[in-house]
Amino acid sequence: MKVQRLPNARVIALLLTVGALDYTAHAARLSAITMLNMTVTLDEVAPGQPGKVGDVDRLRIVYDASAVDPATKQVKLLNLQHFTGGRYFPPAPDPTQMPTDDSWLDTSSTPYRLHYKASVTHGQAIIIEFDENSYRLTIHPQQDPTATLESGVYRIDPVRITGPEAIAAGSPPAPGRK
Repeated sequence: MKVQRLPNARVIALLLTVGALDYTAHAARLSAITMLNMTVTLDEVAPGQPGKVGDVDRLRIVYDASAVDPATKQVKLLNLQHFTGGRYFPPAPDPTQMPTDDSWLDTSSTPYRLHYKASVTHGQAIIIEFDENSYRLTIHPQQDPTATLESGVYRIDPVRITGPEAIAAGSPPAPGRK
């Protein structure tokens, strides 16, 4: 019969310390998830679109403040949410509904600048584009990217929002949940 040795107290203490450090680092990353409120005032709306000139859309930019590049002050988005139907959508990062592969927020000066471009299907196949130079949102039909469905000036409120709501908006959904 072989007798197994139990780990000594130093090994157990080391494992607990490593686990605690990992947990602390994870908690710090979560606490750095930040949201900014944004508005878009539509000044161009194509016939047949649900919006009208003068409508104000509400959005949220979600990012990891600890990932802001110290030299450029730019950061990739975790999520971009649109207020629709009484709630912000998507509630968590969703690469199908609001992909963030081609996105960054520039916090080097106010007003903040947003670059975002994504081809998605929201009832119809569209291209969503936030231009960092003109401070405009423009939505184009995918079948004719030169046409405009809706467009307007965006404004980003620089007041940072953190806490449970920001963490939920910037964290992937739990497995099995959308």
